[in-house]
Amino acid sequence: MNQRTGLAFFILGLLICSGAAIAADATKIAALMTASKDRTQALSQADNETIDAYLNAAVDELLVARDVAEAVTVRNQILQYRGWDENLSLYTRAYLLTVRKHIKRGLGQVASWPGADAKLVAQRNLVILAGQLTSVELREFGLQFLGSPDTATRYWAVKSLTTPIVTAQIVSASDAELAKGIITALDKVTEKETHPEILRMIADCAGQMKVPDAVTTLRKVAARRFEAYEKWLARNEIQDAAILRALAQGIANAASPQEKTLLAQDFGQLYSYVIQRYILGRDRLDAASVARLESAILEVEDKVLPGFLGWTAGPFKEAVARQDNARLQSEHDALLGSAAKPGLLGAKFSVKYPTNPSGATSTGPKPLPPPAKKDETPKQP
Repeated sequence: MNQRTGLAFFILGLLICSGAAIAADATKIAALMTASKDRTQALSQADNETIDAYLNAAVDELLVARDVAEAVTVRNQILQYRGWDENLSLYTRAYLLTVRKHIKRGLGQVASWPGADAKLVAQRNLVILAGQLTSVELREFGLQFLGSPDTATRYWAVKSLTTPIVTAQIVSASDAELAKGIITALDKVTEKETHPEILRMIADCAGQMKVPDAVTTLRKVAARRFEAYEKWLARNEIQDAAILRALAQGIANAASPQEKTLLAQDFGQLYSYVIQRYILGRDRLDAASVARLESAILEVEDKVLPGFLGWTAGPFKEAVARQDNARLQSEHDALLGSAAKPGLLGAKFSVKYPTNPSGATSTGPKPLPPPAKKDETPKQP
C-alpha cells in the first residue's frame, strides 16, 4: 500500500459505522456528564475517579482494538463523553486532562511492545484520538509524532495542532511562546512534506497566527507546492485553493510591508501555477485532475480575490466555461502580471517575481515548464 492510499484508507476509517460493543462501561460517565451541565463548582474526587476509571478502561480497549472498525467504535465513544457543550466546561477540562494522562500512559506501554506492526497501529490510534478530541491541552502528542514516517500518524499529529478549534484556542490564549512553539514545530514538517492535505492544514494554521515565524512557514508551504507543480507531480490540486486563502490571510496579518510583499509574491506564483497547469495540461491530465484545477481556480476567484484585491469575480469562470485559454491567460496577466507589466497584485503589493537564483526578477510569474509526454509523466513518489 503506497502512502497516499494508506492516508486515504485511515481517514476513511473514521467514517465507518460499526455495531461492535465496547467493553468499557459508560453508564457512570454518561450520568456524570448529564449532571455536570451548568455546574459552577469543581468536580468532586468521586467525579474525577469516575472519569479516570472510564478512560482507563476505554484507552486500554483502544490499545488492543482488532481492526479499524473496532478502533473507530472505541474512539467514537470516548469522543461522545468528552462534553462538547460549552456549559460543560468544568467537566470537559477534567475529562481532557484525564484522557491526556491515559494517552500518555498508553504510549508508554506501547513503546515496549515487541511487534512493530501492532505498535504502529496502537500509536496511530492514540494519535488519532488526540486529534479528534481537538484541544490545545493535548498538543504534546501531536508534537511528539510530527516526524513520524507513517503518513497517517503524521497526518493526525499535524491535524491535532491545526484544526480550527485548536488554532482558535492558541490565538485566544494570547500566548506568544505557545504560538511560536507550534509554528516552529510545524515549520520543520514543511521542509520535506509533499502531501497536499498536510501542507494545507499547516497553511491554515499559519495563516491565522500573528507571529513572525508564521510568514516563514507559509512561504515554505508555498515552496513545496511550487516544486510539485514544476515537476508535474502536483496532486489533489483543490487543496491549493485553501493554501491560497491562507496566504491571503497571512498577508492581512503580516506585520510589515516587506512580509506582505513576499507573501503576495508566493500567492501570485502559486495561483499562476494552478492556472498554467490547467492551460497546459487540460489535454494531458486525467479528467479528475482537470476538474480539481477548475475548482481551485474558481474557488479562489469567488471566495478569495474579491476581499483580498477587490477583484470582481467572473472573468476566470467565463473563460473556464468556454475553455478559452487565450482569455484565461489574458485575465491571468491582468491579475498576476506578465513579463511586460505588473498586474493588479503586483501594483498593490509591489510584487516582483524571482526568475532565477541569481536575483533576476520579473513583473510576471515564472512560466510553468511544459508537461512531459503522456508516457513520460513522472510518478508521485
